[in-house]
Amino acid sequence: MLFGAHESIANKIYRSLDIAKEDGCDCVQVFTKSPRMWNSPPISDKDAFEFKRKAAEFKITPNVSHASFLLNIANEDDKKRKFAVKNLIDEVKRAQQLGLMGLMFHPGSNADKKKGIQYIIEGINEVIEKTPESKIIIMVENTAGTGNWLGSTFPELKEILAGIKDKSRFGFCLDTCHLFAAGYDLKDDYKNVFEEFDKLIGLKYLRCFHLNDSLFALGSKKDRHEHPGKGFIGKKGFEQLVNDARFKSTPGYLEAPGTDYKGDIKYLRKLIK
Repeated sequence: MLFGAHESIANKIYRSLDIAKEDGCDCVQVFTKSPRMWNSPPISDKDAFEFKRKAAEFKITPNVSHASFLLNIANEDDKKRKFAVKNLIDEVKRAQQLGLMGLMFHPGSNADKKKGIQYIIEGINEVIEKTPESKIIIMVENTAGTGNWLGSTFPELKEILAGIKDKSRFGFCLDTCHLFAAGYDLKDDYKNVFEEFDKLIGLKYLRCFHLNDSLFALGSKKDRHEHPGKGFIGKKGFEQLVNDARFKSTPGYLEAPGTDYKGDIKYLRKLIK
């Protein structure tokens, strides 16, 4: 597995690669704009050039961006849903400007699960259709199953996949904390979890991981990250994952609390047998 982390874009977006190098990252995840604001200044050509130059110089790849937390393309409100799709298109263009591999986002929430999933499918298809020149992989991140959030189960992810027209530009980011919180036991039922994913969805659509332990027990439905090995998934769960030959070239990005990614990456590397 390739190990990376979500690094800060404070000061300049390309500074995230200096931090990633210091942390020992193989790859990096960034925000391309503020995750809690709709409007952000454009990325300058100079900053984009420097980002790509440093990524090549440091051999840090594949890199991804995480879309705004405000996005909800499953929103029941038509105006808000269309606005979210418009902003997701902008996020794709920003990711393309930086030469990233993909862009991940939370699928959104809707009290009506059937309608919500259909809105997600329609939104993703629109984003892909309106960015035909882009090579960015659009990735849905699985959720913990809190409240009306969609995309916490493999059957729901399968339903989303089935509706995507251009599957070559689509995939999933599996967050280990979210999986565990949703009831998928990565610790004591690891083999069956990925057998089910492969059967229902297909491992080729698993584009990357978020490597987060869970602060709460299996099936808690609570999205609370912990450092790898320090939560309920524990050493056993992560040891199985990082030694899974199927994911040898799959990127995994840390999102644990704080910024001790250097220590987390060293910990994960030591688990490799």
